[in-house]
Amino acid sequence: PSLTFDLPYGKWRMISLPASPPASANTVETILGDNMKGGGTYGQNWVVYAYDTSANGYGSTLSLADTMETGKGYWVIQNFKKGGVTLDMPVNSSETPAAESIPLAASKDGSNQWNLAGNPLATSLTLGDLRLTTNAPSCSDGNCNLDKAKGNNLVHNKVWIYNGNSYEEKGTGDRVDAWIGFWMAALGGSKDYTLSLGTEGIASDITSLSDYDFIGEGYGQLTTPSTPAPGVQKPYVPDLTHIRKEDVLYVAEKGQGNGAS
Repeated sequence: PSLTFDLPYGKWRMISLPASPPASANTVETILGDNMKGGGTYGQNWVVYAYDTSANGYGSTLSLADTMETGKGYWVIQNFKKGGVTLDMPVNSSETPAAESIPLAASKDGSNQWNLAGNPLATSLTLGDLRLTTNAPSCSDGNCNLDKAKGNNLVHNKVWIYNGNSYEEKGTGDRVDAWIGFWMAALGGSKDYTLSLGTEGIASDITSLSDYDFIGEGYGQLTTPSTPAPGVQKPYVPDLTHIRKEDVLYVAEKGQGNGAS
């Protein structure tokens, strides 16, 4: 299992938690703050953003007291340690259950709805193994893979990850590594239905996390997907472009809305 993640200097990354933190250590501060010691000051040279699907924007940065959840994606950047920062999970974090679901917001008005989601496992996730759980009659048989979900206009069968310079499109034959967040689009036909992606049955090769130690101590404008699928709107990303030579991150105006097709 991949229990650490290398966060480079001055590069945005979309991350996702690879394990479930204990209730006593599930905040931005307790999960990531200990990794940022030795020069990190939140809001000045490292920040975390979540995507608010109710407003389709970012709003302000998460606070240190905000909780982080498995299955969700987060934008994070650090601009104080040129050699990079190693992220890890808190002590007593637990393996994400095989039946863990990735919640998705459905379409509000028949248009596409972006979700910033992520791999909740400590191993890579094959997208073709995901199954959609929904109360939509066309895909409620318990065996609705992403291709079938797209065919029924519920969820797209591709996701987009960010490699630090541009987006990469991933399809059902691809894998998403541990710690990686991704954009996924709920399609217009999902309006008025509930959606979640199940990982049940795909984690049989995960070695128990009890066999591993959790350390616990321890840009330019982002581009849109180079080959977006037809009809899928491109998401805006945080516009955090002003980084001084003194290595202090300044937060500029952030993008709002779903973006243009």
